Amino acid sequence: MIKNARYKVKAVIGDAAYDSREIYEAAEDLGARVVLPPIKNARVDRHSPQARNRSVKRIAKVGRQRWKTETQYHRQGKVENTFFREMWPMRPQRVNR
Repeated sequence: MIKNARYKVKAVIGDAAYDSREIYEAAEDLGARVVLPPIKNARVDRHSPQARNRSVKRIAKVGRQRWKTETQYHRQGKVENTFFREMWPMRPQRVNR
């Protein structure tokens, strides 16, 4: 999905479910900044992407809440809410039988 973007991707923002090597590599190929909170038990690993290792180190140093503020992670929620508001009027109407 990231690699097929029609427009320039500046940042990839998502929740911990997207914490994967493939996402980091696709974003890096596009020159995009990655803002994904690593899973709770994440460790620095020499095989992990550098951006992920930086996040793991920073979270260990300042805590997850401050990391989210510093990286503007809250923007992810704003995007989700915008999509919800736009898609809600187009939802299929439920028919009760």
